[in-house]
Amino acid sequence: MHPKLRHFIVLILPILLSEASDPDPVQDYCIPNPNFNPTAIMKSHSLLLPSALPCKNASEITAHDFVFSGMKHLTPNFSDTGLSALSVGPAVFPGLSTLGMSFSRAELNAGGVNPPHFHPRATEIAFVMRGRVYSGFVDSANRVFARVIEAGEVTVYPRGLVHFQMNVGDSPAVIFGSFNSQNPGTQKIPVAMFGSGIDDELLEKAFGMNSKQVGLMRRKFDPKKASSGSHVPVSCPVVLFCPTSMDSHTRPLVSSLSLLLLLSLLTGHWAVEGSSRHHLRITYSSRQVHAFRPTKLFVFGDSYADTGNIGKAESNSWKVPYGITFPGKPSGRFSSGRVLTDYFAKSFRVRSPIPYKWRRLGAQHLQYGMNFAYGGTGVFNTLVPLPNMTAQISLLEQLIKDKTFSVGNMKSSVALVTLSGNDYFTYNTRNGAVQSLPAFIESVIIQLSKNLRQLYELGVKKVAVAALQPLGCLPVSTAVNSFQSCNDTVNLLVGIHNQLLRQAVDGLNNQTHSSTFIIVDLYSSFMSVLDGTGGHSKFEKPLTPCCVGISSGYNCGSVDGNGSKMYTVCEDPESTFFWDMVHPTQAGWQAVFSSILPTLSAALNF
Repeated sequence: MHPKLRHFIVLILPILLSEASDPDPVQDYCIPNPNFNPTAIMKSHSLLLPSALPCKNASEITAHDFVFSGMKHLTPNFSDTGLSALSVGPAVFPGLSTLGMSFSRAELNAGGVNPPHFHPRATEIAFVMRGRVYSGFVDSANRVFARVIEAGEVTVYPRGLVHFQMNVGDSPAVIFGSFNSQNPGTQKIPVAMFGSGIDDELLEKAFGMNSKQVGLMRRKFDPKKASSGSHVPVSCPVVLFCPTSMDSHTRPLVSSLSLLLLLSLLTGHWAVEGSSRHHLRITYSSRQVHAFRPTKLFVFGDSYADTGNIGKAESNSWKVPYGITFPGKPSGRFSSGRVLTDYFAKSFRVRSPIPYKWRRLGAQHLQYGMNFAYGGTGVFNTLVPLPNMTAQISLLEQLIKDKTFSVGNMKSSVALVTLSGNDYFTYNTRNGAVQSLPAFIESVIIQLSKNLRQLYELGVKKVAVAALQPLGCLPVSTAVNSFQSCNDTVNLLVGIHNQLLRQAVDGLNNQTHSSTFIIVDLYSSFMSVLDGTGGHSKFEKPLTPCCVGISSGYNCGSVDGNGSKMYTVCEDPESTFFWDMVHPTQAGWQAVFSSILPTLSAALNF
């Protein structure tokens, strides 16, 4: 053999055998020769020695070379994120060599996460063998395609696109993945961003994070900074949960949050449309909406919509200084004045509907519909013994049976449905398991979807359901930092709720072959006002509430045993966005609704 040819073969063989490549096979298979030694070619001046051949001789190959038993008795070894994974390529399963494929088995603990990652050299097919997994990918236009994948279903992650998985069931989930490359490669986004030594200042500027947030992510993903073993303080998001340290119980949650954080940073939103990093852009169905002139409004939900149903003994909303702007005295509204219901009704040119508890005042008071919302309630039973959403809808159903409202009334009506976080507050107060929170969020959406469908079956023409507002921006969440900044961690959990809500609404419109259901995007409208980017009213200190208790034991409207005020009120309530620790002022609601109105008008065509 010519010496130059030998040198060429020695140089090219390692390249052809590289696991990073998927060459077209020139034979049926190639079981790697464990004795392969390219230098033998140089020493022997021959390609005929066994040690010079990259593949086993066909006579030495058996059926065992094409069987992998590594998954037969696999014991899960879960990471901090709740993931146990086994990747299988030619290195551990020689039968795959030169065939251009590999596979993996992943097991996710309840609440476990396979963080955002991508495979630079392969498309992946994922089959959910057991459990329920929230999964999806982000395309190059920054759109998220995600949903819950049930056992027996298959999904695909296109080559090079960021994708993710999270177990939303109550038991471990098992996922089998297949790749069209024998070495797909894996780049985990959280580790690449926060564990690779990228300058902190760059991360802060690129992702709009502060130094504490970057530090938290560093501790999670940077081995150098994690080695100290010291705890990184986690600010307490009061509305949903309050971990005191990064112990073994909170790590799965932080892992879930890192998934959501990186998704939001990568996409800037949770829906299809482009948006700034603070906005959650959720829109109504694209189906054609015909001219519609509603004459009645039926309202269901909680304190964001209640105009007086809650009893005077049950809430401070019936105490001074509530109602100071409108109607000049307490009216049961959780605000300084008007609330979402009032502005919603005004947009239809009808009066705000009468609260259910005043239904016996006479037929003349029922011509604009009825408000069934009770402050403090949710889709499930909460800490207040008042009708949940199912019970509220049943009240309307009974009024239809009693002929108080007719089927014809329903055909010219709109329903407003609000859900502002009481289910999650109750879950937290009752010490719900952190790792089960994603599953609980999904259960809330499932029940809400049933309630929306119930309204459709009662004949309501249009159903407008409010997306969850940014709970992390409510004063109850920002009090820990003196109302200076939103709690992004809580807002990321809100993102799960709103993404699942959007999927549920799309599903309802498809099932009913209609455009009955629309989403009122409270998240992005709140954020546009708080950021001052919506072109509407601007508030000097948007996160600071106007009316607060003088100490942690008191709230707006509280008095002591002598009737003395145990709260303070700002000089001009209409100069602030938030009224108390949870609810906007009248000016706040007006600004929010001004942001909502263009989309709402287009959806309802009025």
